[in-house]
Amino acid sequence: MKIPYQFGLSQNTFKEYDFDQNQSDRVKKIIALKDFPPIKDICKHYIENFIPSPIENEEEYWMCSCFPGNKRNIPVRINIWWHEVFNISTSDTESKVISKWYMVIFTDKRNLNEKLIKQLEKNIPELKFDKNYRYDKGLDTQLAAILPIKSYFKFVKDENVFQSIRQYNYELSCKGRKAHKGHNYEFVRLVLKK
Repeated sequence: MKIPYQFGLSQNTFKEYDFDQNQSDRVKKIIALKDFPPIKDICKHYIENFIPSPIENEEEYWMCSCFPGNKRNIPVRINIWWHEVFNISTSDTESKVISKWYMVIFTDKRNLNEKLIKQLEKNIPELKFDKNYRYDKGLDTQLAAILPIKSYFKFVKDENVFQSIRQYNYELSCKGRKAHKGHNYEFVRLVLKK
C-alpha cells in the first residue's frame, strides 16, 4: 500500500502552545523515572517513524499524553483518533528495573501472517501478539503487540512490523481528527528536540 503521508520530521516548526502547569508537572514525573532515557528514545523513534506527518498533524490527528487520567503506571500514551496506538506501562509504579516496563503497540495484521508472528514471538523475548486486545473504535485489521521496552528496537527492525505499524496508523488517521484532549506539547518537544 502506498501511503501518501510523510513520516519523519519535516522542516516545519512546531505550533506555539500555552504553558500548562499540570502538563509540565507530568513531564517532571517522567524525567524523574530511572528509566526515562530508554523511554525517551523509544518515544522519539515511534513519533518520528510511525506518526504520519507528526508536526503538521500534532494535536489534530494524534496526541501524546503523560500519566493520562493521573494513572501512575502509564507514563506515556499516544492516540490517533479515538484509538490508543502506543503506551508504555508497568504494574510497578516505581519501577527500578527496565524489564518491568512493557508496551502495547498496534500493528496491522494484513502485514503479519501466522508464520511471521510465531517467528517474531520466538525470536523476541516476551513478545506476545494478543488478538483479543482490541479497541471497538479501531480498525478491523488491528493486532496488538505486547512486549518489554527493552525489545522495542529489535521488534520494529523487522520490515513487516515496521510497515504494519505505519499502515495501521495512517489508515486510522483517515477516520478523522482526534477526539481526546490532553496533548502534552512540552513532552513532545523534549523528546523530539527540534
